[in-house]
Amino acid sequence: MTKLDQKRVHLALERAATTFDEPDFFYAEIRSRLLERLELFRIKPQWVVDLGTGTGSGVSELKQRFDDASVIGIDAVLAMLQQAGSACRLAVCADSCQLPFPDNSIDLAFSNLAVQWFDNPNRAFEEIARVLRKSGLFMFTTLGPGSFNELRSAWAAVDTYAHVHDFEDMHNIGDALIAAGLRDPVMDMETVSVTYADPTQLADDLRLVGSTNSSSDRNPGLTGPFRWRRMLAAYDTYRDSAARYPVTMEVIYGHAWAGEPDPGVSISGGEARFPLSRLKHRSR
Repeated sequence: MTKLDQKRVHLALERAATTFDEPDFFYAEIRSRLLERLELFRIKPQWVVDLGTGTGSGVSELKQRFDDASVIGIDAVLAMLQQAGSACRLAVCADSCQLPFPDNSIDLAFSNLAVQWFDNPNRAFEEIARVLRKSGLFMFTTLGPGSFNELRSAWAAVDTYAHVHDFEDMHNIGDALIAAGLRDPVMDMETVSVTYADPTQLADDLRLVGSTNSSSDRNPGLTGPFRWRRMLAAYDTYRDSAARYPVTMEVIYGHAWAGEPDPGVSISGGEARFPLSRLKHRSR
């Protein structure tokens, strides 16, 4: 996996604080789908945290869903929380790897498209497991490795630098959840296609939401107009019948529970082991 330069990540998100809500259609749509999945669980949380809340839209929607709960927005970028204003009355600027809550104090941890920015997801999952109460729920979305395939391929025709971030496979995320002490993880994925009339619009949207190239092995110099034109020429091969440029997004949905793991299951190095006698036969 390509490691991210966290200083660049933080700076890009800081700069995007005042523009994030303008092209927020993708974040908003995936957050809506995650909230729909939340309806499947009969929970009445008292304390809810929105990890990577950004400008607080997730807090507002969670508050509408759980009007008796205290909903706290957590973000590592202070400028985002300042932009949230009244939408996020309870807000804490904190890193996901050092959550400022006591053990067993949170009922629901919610996170929409933030896990891919975590500097150390394994450590963050351990913190989430620590702060969740017994039978507390962690629900999240993140991007999978199939995201931005067209853009990745177009840049690969230009040079060997990393222009698009690598994203973790959902099976690896599930293993990390178990290793962190969370139980019964459920992962699934869907592919969402977005189209643009011009790749420049895509680049502008990514900049406005702070999703610029922060790979440690990115090109240290300027891209330059020649390389940009070569990338556009390679991207042209993907244009659809309406002459629009597709952007494939692989969205991973996941949830896991806090609490003691099943005593019949042993966990070591992210690998779960259990006796064959525990397998249940299912008739067709």
